[in-house]
Amino acid sequence: RALKLLYEPIWPYPYNKQDFERDFANELYFINGKNKFLKYVKKNHINKRLLNKLSFYFRPPIEEKSTDSVIFKFINPVKIIVKGPIPDHFSDTIKTIIQIMNTATPNLTLVYSTDTLSNNGIFISFHLDAQKNINDSILSYKWSNSRDNSTGKFCLCLKSEISINYDAKFNYTIPLALIIYKTIMFNEYKFIPNPIFLEKGKLQFKPEYKELLKLYYAPELPHNFKKSELKAILKKMK
Repeated sequence: RALKLLYEPIWPYPYNKQDFERDFANELYFINGKNKFLKYVKKNHINKRLLNKLSFYFRPPIEEKSTDSVIFKFINPVKIIVKGPIPDHFSDTIKTIIQIMNTATPNLTLVYSTDTLSNNGIFISFHLDAQKNINDSILSYKWSNSRDNSTGKFCLCLKSEISINYDAKFNYTIPLALIIYKTIMFNEYKFIPNPIFLEKGKLQFKPEYKELLKLYYAPELPHNFKKSELKAILKKMK
């Protein structure tokens, strides 16, 4: 559809990026993003408490010249890619966690994958080590403007790698859910409670963290949205 649209004869020539952004400013969320996000907040009755929680999920920008923290997002759908051998119960647990998190919003779809060629997505590797636990796991992010090895498309590729240490004697369902949640929300360092809990033998999504995930991946909150813009919105709210 995008290719068909690109070659419609109605497009003027030459037609540059500035022309496109001017003509479609109302449709592009990153143009005048603060006001568009504020409208979304009012329309959906987003409370100040949830917005304050959102403020903990901003990261330093890629451009070193800027000091204003920004929102980062994975490109949808997001692959959860398992590297190397993995115990069956971990595989089943990850699939269950994906199923639960996919109920938060249609704007974020997590997909279980073994596609290790991709340079876009969340990579998880497991290492059996009775001397360490899952809290010693290592989480890192890598950004690159490049072609995705899996799809062949050029993009700002966001790749996260999680190295998980585990002891076979323990059940890591809840900690594993927390790691995946923190990763898709780009929360690398800060402590947050477990977003998923076990009730009567079933995993449940805590409502406040489900709403936070929905807000984070709303298109009205665009990639590179600045923390200073959120602060300005919070000042306008009672």
